[in-house]
Amino acid sequence: MATLEKIPWLRWVDRVLNVLCALIGCVVVYLLLSVFCFCTFKIPSESMMPGLLPGDQVVVNKMVLGPRLFNLRQAAKRRRVPVYRLPGFGEVRRNDVLVFHDPYPYGSVNRIRMDRRNAAIYRELIEWEQQGSLRVDSAGVVFLDDKLLEGYRFGHDYYFMAGDNAPASHDSRFWGLLPGEFIVGKVWLTFLL
Repeated sequence: MATLEKIPWLRWVDRVLNVLCALIGCVVVYLLLSVFCFCTFKIPSESMMPGLLPGDQVVVNKMVLGPRLFNLRQAAKRRRVPVYRLPGFGEVRRNDVLVFHDPYPYGSVNRIRMDRRNAAIYRELIEWEQQGSLRVDSAGVVFLDDKLLEGYRFGHDYYFMAGDNAPASHDSRFWGLLPGEFIVGKVWLTFLL
């Protein structure tokens, strides 16, 4: 009966199979970490200068808000797809540096006009989300389509995204508030290659 020690080419086959199994295991672990935990992105523009420069690499922590799951095949066909987010271990805070996908990559901007008064911001966002009409009477009572509106909970989390370098940033000032499902995660680490 032949053993691995007695037949040299069987030892080489065994070693090659061990290396292949280790490589496949590493690829699987890398893919799982990339989908659910961390991923890297390259800074494409000057919008975050001086903190982040074009060409900088950032590691994004997806576990803060939770990893996003969606149909890659439909997204590759440039179709809008529903995005599901697994539970995260944190929340977005003011001045966090976030990585997000362009919500309007094909020019179809649902613009929410921004002005100096918060009431106008909320009015337009609610009307846009509900496809209704918001009005405030002389006593300050708010109505949505002639129904009393005592409180309101938005259907999505919306964020105002702004770059550090305002003249070079194409941000929420141009395309409106960002729905939370477009946020990939929070920048955790920066490095140069």
